[in-house]
Amino acid sequence: MKNLVELDKSVIAEVDTGRCWGAIEVRLIVASKKPDAADAIESDDEDYEPTEAPEGAGPLDSYLERPKGRGYVVFLVNGQRHEMLDESFVGRELGFKYLRSRTLVIVDADGLAPEAIAQLIQGSRQGFYKGEVFAAVLAKMTSMLKGDPDLKKLESDAEQEVAELKSGDEAVKNKLDQLIEGHHSAGPQELPEGSAVTAGLTSAYPLNGATSSSTFVINADSSVGSDASGPVLSIDPHGKVIRLQPNEARTIKVSSMPESDWPLLESLEIRVDPLLPELKITQQEAASATTVNLMFTESEDFPPEDYPVIAQLSFVAQFNGHTEPRLEQREVIISKRKTRQPPPPPNLRAIPTFLRVVSRQPVQLHGNGPATHIRLRWDGEDELAAGTQPKWKFQGRCASHPDFPKPIFTLPRRGNFEALLETPADLPPDEELTFQIEAIGPKGAILATSFQAVVAKPAQPAGPRKISEESVGMHGRRAPYDLKFVTEAEWKTTPCWSGTEWTSADAGCYQEPTQSNPLVLIINEDCGLLKSARDAMIGRKLDESTIKRRVNNYTAHIAYHLWQMYQSVQTAKDANLVDETMAVPTDDQLRGEIDRVSATLINLMEQDLRAGKSNLL
Repeated sequence: MKNLVELDKSVIAEVDTGRCWGAIEVRLIVASKKPDAADAIESDDEDYEPTEAPEGAGPLDSYLERPKGRGYVVFLVNGQRHEMLDESFVGRELGFKYLRSRTLVIVDADGLAPEAIAQLIQGSRQGFYKGEVFAAVLAKMTSMLKGDPDLKKLESDAEQEVAELKSGDEAVKNKLDQLIEGHHSAGPQELPEGSAVTAGLTSAYPLNGATSSSTFVINADSSVGSDASGPVLSIDPHGKVIRLQPNEARTIKVSSMPESDWPLLESLEIRVDPLLPELKITQQEAASATTVNLMFTESEDFPPEDYPVIAQLSFVAQFNGHTEPRLEQREVIISKRKTRQPPPPPNLRAIPTFLRVVSRQPVQLHGNGPATHIRLRWDGEDELAAGTQPKWKFQGRCASHPDFPKPIFTLPRRGNFEALLETPADLPPDEELTFQIEAIGPKGAILATSFQAVVAKPAQPAGPRKISEESVGMHGRRAPYDLKFVTEAEWKTTPCWSGTEWTSADAGCYQEPTQSNPLVLIINEDCGLLKSARDAMIGRKLDESTIKRRVNNYTAHIAYHLWQMYQSVQTAKDANLVDETMAVPTDDQLRGEIDRVSATLINLMEQDLRAGKSNLL
């Protein structure tokens, strides 16, 4: 089957304007993933080293040089290939690890100055000379491609596609986190008297313009903040995420716990961060609650690449007789319910009539980082801007800062193209800029548009930080844990329940937290029942991805039950301090319980296997 191309775009850019080395043309092609592509090709291993993949494994296989699969990035002079790089350049330098086996970059160096080409091509060596010209070419290509929004969208889609196929610790942790969060959401929401807690936030929320506070009362467990008194806010439906679809209304209810305190409400404010002009929020008051209606109105030219749109809703209420405002926060995610149908072909004209910017404004610029891509649209035919002597040319400038580097432009694709801005590092944060974009045609014809941009604050590098309990906010509901695996070779060196030795009948155990270590959940990878089930799936020739998914789901459920067992034991110990007749489960009882859960899960897996289903595992 002929390969389908998901992305094909080209851009011409000056390599180094100060050195007058000329320009390069970069063509970017991303092929569709082959249905039978090898799992190793789409691996998400950070320490990936390129190895020779089996022929036919990748969608670009027929274009690559064997051995070692080189040729994902090729450099041409006069139509001849003089240099090439392997897929690790796409995965490491550009940061698109899930696309590395499907991305082809063609760099045409014919536009370079003769002295620059002479430095690249030297008779004394094979390939390009790795000097300052080659380094400048790589730097320019990396700057243009690293921030490409189309590549980011395809990378995000590929990452989501393989998320369920990941194996090992991270996949199980992700599944376990979902189970624990679901446990909190499904559990009882009533708070015992005095169990509300205060949590300091970094920003103050003005209430009716009269008061402000850096301390809030939220609904959380005793591990967060300090003791406080009710009431607290309650959001129905429960859960940390509110999902919306464009142009579809969603209703939520805001009330208090206890409900009898709702008449004491003085004010209720709803904040959105970041601000979404398309998100309309209306409130309808009632005797015991407030109904909040959410509607994300999608404009006709809203770029589908901008989905999902993610923001945070903060509900801040002030109750009569209580100094601290009450706070609840929810993450709102706006995404399409179904994949949008391809839009009808645009009506492109031989004489274009408009030029406009479709990126969200103000555009965020990042100093000394990869080039920022600004999406543009016009109704001219693509051929008008193509070729060595195009009929129409694009140009741009910064109206507020004349020294700002001029933008470069990709070639139009069905009326869509991009302007690339390289922001100098010396511009101060929050600096506001105005840009003018023009399309110049024959006989002095001009189409013009403008857009606003702002210099973003530089991102702070991640590192060790110390925060107070009060600044934890909505976090901290889930007790920290560490997930470990034990194999048969480690049975004698890793203690099981009560320090005993592991056996093939043991599914897992936990080690209680200490002052220096969190709760440790230990899974026996060589449990006899699990090994038998795995061998049965292999015997039935199931896909490797299916086996990985079922084993990961089994492991996550075992870890989740161990986590629940620990919570139950702690509750029993607390009750025993008050009443000595309350029994605390012994390690032998816990050992038998987790082994029975393991047998039940394996039995369900085998039933699904015989029925050809995958309802649970």
